[in-house]
Amino acid sequence: MVDIDFNIQNGKTSANQVLQNWVYILRNVSNINTGFIVLEHDLFEDSVEVATGYILPDALAHNPPFSIKPVVSCQKGLTPEDAYIETNNNSTHPPALAAAVSGICFLF
Repeated sequence: MVDIDFNIQNGKTSANQVLQNWVYILRNVSNINTGFIVLEHDLFEDSVEVATGYILPDALAHNPPFSIKPVVSCQKGLTPEDAYIETNNNSTHPPALAAAVSGICFLF
């Protein structure tokens, strides 16, 4: 799947396209035996709204339940203290040097 949520803000991607990607993942989840990671960018309000308003509630309601964890906890030997903390004031869109991202690791 292609990660396209960061393009909602500039109009190159619609929220509907991002949600279609999510539906595709759900339709194929029974074929994934290693778990999967959903990466949602938190640079812009539009992409955050899709992630928190649709994708996360849908994932929480999934049956059988997913084991949902922060992406950092899916990395061997890393703890939440090892997670990337955004320090950019986001005065540029997107920030010039780094993009803040949040992710969720789905295990089942």
